[in-house]
Amino acid sequence: SCLDQSSLKIDVDKSKGSVLTLDTENQSERKSSTESESTRLSKVEMLAALNEIGLRYIPLYCVLATLLAIWMGSIANYFNSASLSHAGNTANTIFDAMDNVTLVYASISAFIGLLLLTPLGKIVSGMSIFIMWIPIAVYLALITTVLVGLFQNAFPPMTGAAYWIVGLLCNTFIPIITQSFLPLFLSADKHVTQRFNEFQAQVGLLIFQVFIFIGTLFGLIWFSGEVYSQCVSNYEANYEGVSCDNFAT
Repeated sequence: SCLDQSSLKIDVDKSKGSVLTLDTENQSERKSSTESESTRLSKVEMLAALNEIGLRYIPLYCVLATLLAIWMGSIANYFNSASLSHAGNTANTIFDAMDNVTLVYASISAFIGLLLLTPLGKIVSGMSIFIMWIPIAVYLALITTVLVGLFQNAFPPMTGAAYWIVGLLCNTFIPIITQSFLPLFLSADKHVTQRFNEFQAQVGLLIFQVFIFIGTLFGLIWFSGEVYSQCVSNYEANYEGVSCDNFAT
């Protein structure tokens, strides 16, 4: 009978142990479910999150994406082709020259990315978001200047320092700075609710991609062809050795 009692006690203890284990697992599942529900935003919260970034961030994403799409899709190839050929590069050397330019652009991009990991990234992100309109305004001014040259022949194709300054700012510095620092500004912004940050960042990225598509489509349908036509009329026809279609796609 002693053996029977001992066996019974062990069975009960094991049974209790399994129940405790089951309860612990259930508690973990309930906790995980509760946390998941707490991070899921309601429709009212989504509207509130959109309202927080409405005038502070959405116009920045729209303008930046449009300028970037127009520059990259409709202007940059003709700008590079006309400038590099005007600098003395031929059809045999212009692609090597462009490779060197691209290498410099990539190096600058990597350097800017590393800046995000320095105290400078924290200092800049602590400023007002409206400071980001400064590089975007410079971007718009540079694109307008290039178009004045292409459309009006107001000045010859850019070479030397002018080409490098415009190229670095339009292709690398301004796009990378704005795209890299916008999420930092959002995460550090005291005017937005931190719990909404992930949703707001996703909305910003979605808007950015939509306007990239719109700007690219605008170029494919009309603007890219118009820029090329003006480049040929104003640069190829007036400057010896200049070609606008070395990088045409």
